[in-house]
Amino acid sequence: MDLNDDLLAAARNHLGESKSSLEQLISELEEKAQRVEKLKRKYKTLQSKMEDEKNRYERKQSSIEKEKQEIRKKALDEAQEIMKSANRKIEEAVEKAVAKEKKDRGAIKQARREVREHKRDIEKQLTELNHLEEERKKEAGEEEPPEVGDIVRLRDSKTRGELKEINGKQAVVLANGLRLKTKFQNLIKVTDVMERFAEQPQVSVNVKRPYVKPSIEIRGMRGREAMKKVEQYLDNAIASGRNEVDIIHGKGEGILKNLVHKYLDDRPEVKGYEMAPVTRGGAGCTIVKL
Repeated sequence: MDLNDDLLAAARNHLGESKSSLEQLISELEEKAQRVEKLKRKYKTLQSKMEDEKNRYERKQSSIEKEKQEIRKKALDEAQEIMKSANRKIEEAVEKAVAKEKKDRGAIKQARREVREHKRDIEKQLTELNHLEEERKKEAGEEEPPEVGDIVRLRDSKTRGELKEINGKQAVVLANGLRLKTKFQNLIKVTDVMERFAEQPQVSVNVKRPYVKPSIEIRGMRGREAMKKVEQYLDNAIASGRNEVDIIHGKGEGILKNLVHKYLDDRPEVKGYEMAPVTRGGAGCTIVKL
């Protein structure tokens, strides 16, 4: 290109300096890259150790929580057995008292009331415990979907029954003689643990049972007087073995009816109640299932 000799000589000198600087730069980059790689390996080692420690902690925490639940279940199970035994003894005392026509039954009623309160408290704790177990299984992916024929429970409810049909996202459950339609995802398969804590039927005592009329009338009575009569009547009806009675409270403003229904809600021996058909008194009479 007929370039000047001095220009070419100067270019050669500059090229030598740049080449030396480039080699030094490459050497420094390689050294830094090695340090970065070393730091990466150290970071991965620490990350692996941290993950192991995290998993070990979670396993330990899960084990402790499981142990706590097992201890609590055992304690509640024992408490429930004690309460069932106490309840049977109270029922025996009530039946014997009625059979012998004893009038002073205040102490027995108080004992029964205390037993019912303790029983409700235990059942509440058992329900909470079962919900915790269900949440744990759901989070851990251990929840087993129910199949037709399984005993199931509706979420956030004590209603249990047999799963009869599965139609896509819908299901049919037979509970207390009624066919209930609900969402399939709203059903929980009843496990062995839940079965063990399920309420057991009361044991009846083989004694001679007194006759109790199939109905009671409290129309026109004052609230306190009427409820005292209803309480005494239900005690006698239960002791006599009746499984259904009528409480005739009249229509009026519905005050007596509301008092009766509120009282029935608090009696664990009451399986359910409903307004009578027109032929049996309609809105003025409540049919009680015992």
